[in-house]
Amino acid sequence: MSETSSHAHKMRSQIFWILLILLLAVLAWTSRYWSSAEFGLYEDDLTFIPGAIEASFGEILQMISNNFSTLAEQGRPFMWSFVVFFAHLGWRMGGLQAMYLIAFSIWMLNLVLFLLLLKRIRANIFFAAVAGLAYVLFTADINQAFLFNAFGLQTAITFLLVGLHFFLMKSSWRWFAYLFLALVMFTYETPFWLFLAAPLLTQATGKALRRDLWINTGIVFIVFVLIYIMRLSVGESRVASLGFPEIVVTPFKHMIIGPAVSLGAYSLRSLQVLRQFSFQSALGVGLSAGVIFAVLFWSLRELRGVEKLKFSFQKGWWARLDPATQQILRLLLAGIIMLVFAYPLTFILRPYAVTGRETRVHMAAVLGAAIVIASVLTLLVVALRQKGMRVGLLVLISVVFGLNFVYGFSIQAGYRRAWDLQRRFWTQLIPLVGDARDGTAILIQPEGLEDVHHIDANTWNLPKLLPQLFVFPEKWEEAPRVFRLIDGWQENIIRVPGYFTLDGSNTYADMIVFGDFLQKNTIIISGATGMLERQLETKVMGEAIALKPIGKEILPTLETRPLYDLLIEAE
Repeated sequence: MSETSSHAHKMRSQIFWILLILLLAVLAWTSRYWSSAEFGLYEDDLTFIPGAIEASFGEILQMISNNFSTLAEQGRPFMWSFVVFFAHLGWRMGGLQAMYLIAFSIWMLNLVLFLLLLKRIRANIFFAAVAGLAYVLFTADINQAFLFNAFGLQTAITFLLVGLHFFLMKSSWRWFAYLFLALVMFTYETPFWLFLAAPLLTQATGKALRRDLWINTGIVFIVFVLIYIMRLSVGESRVASLGFPEIVVTPFKHMIIGPAVSLGAYSLRSLQVLRQFSFQSALGVGLSAGVIFAVLFWSLRELRGVEKLKFSFQKGWWARLDPATQQILRLLLAGIIMLVFAYPLTFILRPYAVTGRETRVHMAAVLGAAIVIASVLTLLVVALRQKGMRVGLLVLISVVFGLNFVYGFSIQAGYRRAWDLQRRFWTQLIPLVGDARDGTAILIQPEGLEDVHHIDANTWNLPKLLPQLFVFPEKWEEAPRVFRLIDGWQENIIRVPGYFTLDGSNTYADMIVFGDFLQKNTIIISGATGMLERQLETKVMGEAIALKPIGKEILPTLETRPLYDLLIEAE
């Protein structure tokens, strides 16, 4: 290759990387954030972000200092600190929409770090394009636009990717990789064990590679044990409560189920879109698949060096493979390790979760899934010698990615609907409970409440919200709280005469707010007619029980907090 043609090839390659990043950014924004102006706060957002909104910057710094001085709840000081810091920063910059811009930026930073990692290891352009698409359109985890996850969990992947970059630098920089690996554990631990695959991303071979694998595994294990002990010392309940044999059996079970679910999600989401196919979805699939096909077809021209695929597993078979094929197979092995080891630390989550906030169980699997898919598809494309079959495979890949792209609009619709339901709920509820006072329990019957597929609305976090809406008098011993009852709540809600006993058998709530509540200071709200209505008495197991009578308005006289203006619709 002449110097001129070599320079032209490098220029085309640089342009491709830039255009690939821009394309993936557009796909990411469109599939997850297009409707973000209509998004709000959900679940954990409503627990932690309101305090960050109204705090001063000095108070935010104090929160962060407290997190690190005590290792915070669950031994994750960076996670809690990032949540309040980015929420505060976003609110000061431009409200909720600025928060979502920051959340998107964190996701995009991870994508760029991932693509630069592939560029650093000299992955071919076709491989990088497929891996980037698989990363952005990863739908096993649907929480990319959930602010709490974006601020507190995605940053753990940021630390991991920075650590991998340091690992691939000169040996004198490699120790910084383990510093960032430790930061992963102090943020959100599930990506931690992915670092076991780091030596496979280097150029080391033979004895040098085996030595690096052993040394890296040892250091990773030591880092894990030291931080595990630190987290035990501060009473991290999720770790400290694990017994035998669960602490051994659960990781292995998750390492088997999780990878199958995360890879299968690409097919599952495609089928879900096809089951509710419409003109709009057809248009979305057609446009996105067309763009994706064009990118893949163009990058196919740059697929050089992978000359043949002849697997004869006899002595010396590896040496007979061309270097490009060896690299893809090493990346495939690295991807499998990353995919499997994304799950050992997902103890409290279901590895087969495919809806809602629990799909965060798959968050760390995105790197391994993207590399595995890119490796397999690159090998398949190389194996297909006929141009027509290659084009057919590219069309199939493009359509599957296009269907996953369109599925993102379903996620966004769920977020819009959940925020709308929450605002309507609180706008209707507040006028009905204006006389709530010290210790009042407000019980919401489940009839008429709508649940959203992708994110919860008006469920377990309801008891935490009324204190986030109003500034209650300091002399009140117990702030009034709202509870959502579950079906069959009447069966065991009375255990102490004159009181309602609320616990996990009759309400959605954290254990910390469970207790006995005086019936004469309890309000029950029904939504069976489609509008919230207050009841003055209720029947439990055939017995009529008098509830709190309507009294003097108190809530309208109290100072409101910033969340009030977000949740209560203006008249």
